[in-house]
Amino acid sequence: MTLMQEIQLSSALLVSTPQEVVILDVQKAAQMFKKMDVPILGCVENMSYMWNDQKKIYPFGLSHTGELLKDFNVKKLCEIPLEPSLSSICDRGIRWSDLDEGLKKIFLNLAQCVSLDSDYLHKIPNLSIKWDQNIGV
Repeated sequence: MTLMQEIQLSSALLVSTPQEVVILDVQKAAQMFKKMDVPILGCVENMSYMWNDQKKIYPFGLSHTGELLKDFNVKKLCEIPLEPSLSSICDRGIRWSDLDEGLKKIFLNLAQCVSLDSDYLHKIPNLSIKWDQNIGV
């Protein structure tokens, strides 16, 4: 919270994993952002699932983010799979060309969501309503 008082955040992005114990920490962060009037763009669920023979499996169980999303009125922007190749790529430094097409699509969609929502939030303070005595609005 001290850091948030020192710098002006324009928005926040919650990052969680499917485990229930992690949700408690993310809820605390969301409460802090709300208290500090920092808009939350959404939630990313990391290590959400794995692929096994063309089938999704959930090594950490099914997601527990539903209540969090509802309580803070935020949407889940994406689910990032638990993918060993992604860990390796991150250790070496991410190059877009290193990602497989499925991961590229996930991260591109996330970037578009964050960009659009961020742009939208920045326009809100510029909106104003004026009273016009002639028309009543």
